[in-house]
Amino acid sequence: MESIKEFDEVLSRIGFRMRAYQRHVAKHILNALDKSRFMVVSMPTGSGKTILELFSAYLSLQEGKNVLVIEPTRFLCDQMHEKLWLKLFNAGKEYEGHCESFLSSNVVVSTPQTALKCLQTVKNPFETVVIDEVHHAFGNKLYGELLRLLNPERVIGFTALLPRGRLYSIQPQLLTSLGPPLLLSYDFRELSSVDPTFKPPKAIVDVFDSELDEGENEIYNLLYRGFLWGDPYILIFLERTFVKYGKSAFCESLWRAVENGRIRGRLLMEKLSSFCGSSKLSHKARTLVEILKAYNFPENEAIIPVIGFTSRKASAYEFRDAVEESFPRVSVEVLTSDLPKMERLKLLERARNGEVDFIASTLVGEEGVDIPEAGLMVMGDTPKSPLRFYQRIGRLIRISSPRELKYMAVMATPKTSEYHDLEKAVDNLYLEGVDVGYILYNIEEKSSSMRLMEILDELSSSTSSGRVPYTLITRGQEIRDPFDYYVSLLLEERKNASSKVWTLMTSYDDGEEAALKLLTDHILRGMDDGSGNIMARIERSLSRGSAVRDVDRVVLSERAFYVYDSERLSELLYLGLKNLQERCSAGLGCEERHFRIDRKGFLRLFSQLFPFERIDGVINELKEEIRRITSELKPLMDLYRLSLALYGWTSYNPKNYSLSPRLRIKLERLDFTAQINYYNLTKLRRELYEKKVELIRLNIILIGLKAVERFLEAEE
Repeated sequence: MESIKEFDEVLSRIGFRMRAYQRHVAKHILNALDKSRFMVVSMPTGSGKTILELFSAYLSLQEGKNVLVIEPTRFLCDQMHEKLWLKLFNAGKEYEGHCESFLSSNVVVSTPQTALKCLQTVKNPFETVVIDEVHHAFGNKLYGELLRLLNPERVIGFTALLPRGRLYSIQPQLLTSLGPPLLLSYDFRELSSVDPTFKPPKAIVDVFDSELDEGENEIYNLLYRGFLWGDPYILIFLERTFVKYGKSAFCESLWRAVENGRIRGRLLMEKLSSFCGSSKLSHKARTLVEILKAYNFPENEAIIPVIGFTSRKASAYEFRDAVEESFPRVSVEVLTSDLPKMERLKLLERARNGEVDFIASTLVGEEGVDIPEAGLMVMGDTPKSPLRFYQRIGRLIRISSPRELKYMAVMATPKTSEYHDLEKAVDNLYLEGVDVGYILYNIEEKSSSMRLMEILDELSSSTSSGRVPYTLITRGQEIRDPFDYYVSLLLEERKNASSKVWTLMTSYDDGEEAALKLLTDHILRGMDDGSGNIMARIERSLSRGSAVRDVDRVVLSERAFYVYDSERLSELLYLGLKNLQERCSAGLGCEERHFRIDRKGFLRLFSQLFPFERIDGVINELKEEIRRITSELKPLMDLYRLSLALYGWTSYNPKNYSLSPRLRIKLERLDFTAQINYYNLTKLRRELYEKKVELIRLNIILIGLKAVERFLEAEE
């Protein structure tokens, strides 16, 4: 066991020493190295699993093997890298898709997403893979692909909890290549017997998926995809209310918004009215009952009283009704600001005396409210406010608590924004010393962006090109003429326009000409802030549901991409050419250099999205269209009367992931340059970035060729 002693000496240089129970586990790891390629070490949170991960890496480095360390989240990458890995091994860290460390370091700490992307281009071997929170790897295709690609000599995983049943969810391909995992499992009792100084965690948290049923999914999609008309801020609020608090709170807020005139649309309102009239429990109330049954309520006295927190009164009363209906003989109370102060105090006293089994509460940490300590706390929603979050977990984690172990159950609605909130909550819990190892979740697989990908896949498979108009996804219908539609919105803004430039322009030009100038001349727009404010208001009104935000997410993460509708966007370039010709004929100059289409919200109206795996097919379709039009225009090109040149690829802006290529069209005496911006263009993987750039190049050339076609047809 000399290697354990040597490692402990190395560890002491950064101010750490192995505890007795850690040396106990290290001996078992050392003895098991030759028995299996795939080892899983299960230890409670707070037992210092990272020290054993460092030890496993140390053994491999002593053998001259490179080590890849996989953390499930960026947060853990940062925490573990800065705290230990960097200090002990000068390890590299990658989680934003950059790959420099994979070229230069023999120890790299990374997320599975970045590791998979980097290792498909960087061929350095990593003979040992150390996986933190290895339960994320079981049944997860991302981890499976990574390990198949690497085919490492050794995989050592660490987790706070790994039920034996989870071992059977490992992908069969991994079992074939790595063999069955060797499980080394240590509970609180065993580690305490080895080392009496070992202390268990403050609490254990689990996450329960709060699934929407068919009817709820239908209503949520109306909100998510922006089908309901009204104030954009109210629509987003209603969507989040529905997800976080359920039907009762949503319907309460909906009717208030209708009464205030902030929601409109008769047909959809009839559907919503029918939904709100139903007596069915909401998804949150159903999940509450599921949680209580999972913890054997009310027979399990160790968890009583149970406290169910929610931020809405309507949800608290629904929680009460759901518990009373499912558990008729228990004592249930509601604690909200509706209850007079003296009644609150009496309720709390009854709870301390063991007379209350379940409290549905909206009051957390308010003055004069001392909620009794719970054995189980259920979070009906995940607060975004850190203060409110800490107030809640403070109800569970108390230094003076006589309870040895407490439990927290968090509800989260899959394929909604609530899973994004959950990621931050889990990080906060980890920092508070709560055992989060029981949480088997994957943010990307359960986030709202997965809902968007399902919608995109369905719509894409029903079209021959596989391309789906952005407005069909986010508004439920394709806008046939995006430019005319935008012009109409701009003209509506004349009534309350705060832009002197726009007011002046529309007094001289017709709507279309004025709008074209405003949209394509950035110098003109820069003359006052009002024009930008007008367009920002319009674009906010077009972004009614959170599907808009998820479009950005799936494009940035390279699960989807887009092109601009070449037929419709070419109309703007045609109008630019036509205006230039008129100026040229009037002797006012035949060169145009300021034509720029760069408003992201405006360009979205022309976007056609597709799943990224279809990109090769889209590229081939664009090439074929270009060949057809080029052959028709070839006589002009051969006589040097027409040329198209594309440049500006070095204009990539890493701050907002944008590219600003410019297309120069020389036609007879006309010299016209148009800039068309592209957004959400990440450089996560070199070969994929090159494909996106090729697609953009073809897209712009096709837009230019079609603009020339239109121009020549109008001349005949």
